[in-house]
Amino acid sequence: MKLLKYTKIALLIIILAEEIRNAIRKNKVTIATESFISERCWQ
Repeated sequence: MKLLKYTKIALLIIILAEEIRNAIRKNKVTIATESFISERCWQ
């Protein structure tokens, strides 16, 4: 039973890591888009 518990915890950690990675990627995209738009507006 302990192994099952650790497997569940490991899966949760993996899922969280994926979520965080996706969030970071989205943030990078939005930051890049915002800077691009602001550069266009200032020109």
